[in-house]
Amino acid sequence: MICLKYVYNYSVYIKWDRALTQAIYQGFILSRQQYSSKHSEGITLCYWLASDHGSIKVVIENQQAVFFISQEQQQHAQQLLDKARISVNFKTIEMRHFNGKACVACYFNNTSSLYKARTLFENTITVYEGDIRHSDRFLMERFIRGGVWVTGDVSQKNGFLLIQNAKLKANTDYTPKLKSLSLDIECDGEGVLFSIGLVGNGLDCVLMIGEPHNHSEQINIDWCLDELELLRKLHIYLSSNDPDIIIGWNVIEFDFTVLNARAEALGISLKLGRDSQPININTGHYTRLTLPGRCVVDGIDTLKNATYHFDNYSLGNIAEKVLGEAKLIQSDNRLGEIIRQFNEDKLTLAAYNRQDCILVNRIFTKLNLYEFAIVRTQLTG
Repeated sequence: MICLKYVYNYSVYIKWDRALTQAIYQGFILSRQQYSSKHSEGITLCYWLASDHGSIKVVIENQQAVFFISQEQQQHAQQLLDKARISVNFKTIEMRHFNGKACVACYFNNTSSLYKARTLFENTITVYEGDIRHSDRFLMERFIRGGVWVTGDVSQKNGFLLIQNAKLKANTDYTPKLKSLSLDIECDGEGVLFSIGLVGNGLDCVLMIGEPHNHSEQINIDWCLDELELLRKLHIYLSSNDPDIIIGWNVIEFDFTVLNARAEALGISLKLGRDSQPININTGHYTRLTLPGRCVVDGIDTLKNATYHFDNYSLGNIAEKVLGEAKLIQSDNRLGEIIRQFNEDKLTLAAYNRQDCILVNRIFTKLNLYEFAIVRTQLTG
């Protein structure tokens, strides 16, 4: 990403203060999205917040995607875009490149046009900040890093507040009280699901495929007929428990990626977000997970970002080093033992699945990883 040197107009925030004399809410951003809407022009931004009033869905319509080019290349850019029939609106700005050259903003009514223009300019025109998503830029331009004040047209929906035509302002003093749930799946080598453990926020259960067994009341097992029922019950539990944060160990690269792949293979949409919004996973240099209304936090990434160093970041090793506890399966052939337990001893597999969830919860608590994740967001966005 090539950045520009910003010259900010702080009078904007005086106007914000006047606007926010209306009824306002404060919250903490959990997820962000951008999409084209059938009901409005331009790009629609959607932010989900955790707040003292419960979940808040913030919608901002009629936005434009933007990148920047040097002013001296504007005429050439216009010729290329006209020839390709890509609509653009150029705007003179105060920003300059670090080499001192003046720049212009190129505004597009949708992200598709921006991507086409960016490709068109390759090898001919240098594009600045063309890889920043508008849902991120909107926050960056307002210095918003987690906490926000928000006002707009408020309506009560089923389980959340909806604020449309919203205006946002940075709120550096707000620290949320977040509801957290630990999730862990067990499956075979092809990703076929066996069970899902859910522990936290008052919930402690294992969803297990198989015929009901008599078992100790120490483990709450919800028996499922097949993978379809397993995923359906996962949706029900998440909707009912309604966590702000879902944590796990390699939970994005593995657990949610497998869950999404199985849902696609079974021909269903995995609607695990708030307001029954579907999960979205994009893979590339890294896996990008969007779960509207919820934040998914991976234990391994959070440990590394918090500058903890271990020779091995497996859950078993971290649990032993941090908690002095061992995982229930110690076999060198862990996958083989999981498959054996699923076929022969589902109660033992349920205990193993549940314990992994508990270990993740204890590691997050012991190392203050929740607090670290919040403070990191407040500092860097």
